[in-house]
Amino acid sequence: MQYNKRFYTIRQYFYFLDDMLFSIKDVRKAKKMNLISKDFQERIMIAVTEVNGCQVCSYYHAKVALESGVNSEEIDDLLSGEDRNVPRNQLNAVLFAKYYADAAGIVEKTVYEAVVKEYSQDMASGILGYIRMIMIGNVSGIAFGTLKNRITFKKVKGSRLGNELAILFGTVFFIPVIMIMRLIKPRKLFLKNNLV
Repeated sequence: MQYNKRFYTIRQYFYFLDDMLFSIKDVRKAKKMNLISKDFQERIMIAVTEVNGCQVCSYYHAKVALESGVNSEEIDDLLSGEDRNVPRNQLNAVLFAKYYADAAGIVEKTVYEAVVKEYSQDMASGILGYIRMIMIGNVSGIAFGTLKNRITFKKVKGSRLGNELAILFGTVFFIPVIMIMRLIKPRKLFLKNNLV
């Protein structure tokens, strides 16, 4: 796995946070309905993490995946971008997770509709929620990792100190702003042809 493949802007982080907050209810519903097993969640998390290259998240989710029953060979494959050992009934969700991360959350509505067709609306919404959760984790983890490298004089090419700090400490300010925005203008799942 190549670490720090991607860097996100503070603006992207803000929108990812909005996405995640919007999807919390869907994750809760999927958990309550027992739609997505722990090993399935971890496959999704690792698939997104591989695309983004978050070192912090890859260590953590590899450990949790092992604990949830995913074998080490499959974890190695997922962290290398391979999906040949993913159970067939989870493969489309894992592929969608990779696509979502690669497209930085701007995905075609028709692709998401295919996930709904494959799994059901409730399950697809839960899958999307888990993807959005790990996107926030990855963006924060990448910022943390690059800041840690910077402090130890191992600057990572393409990173910016201001961006790292804003991502790591901005959440405290962003959540109230997002909540106020959503009180003024409720959010919809789709805008034009893209997921939002």
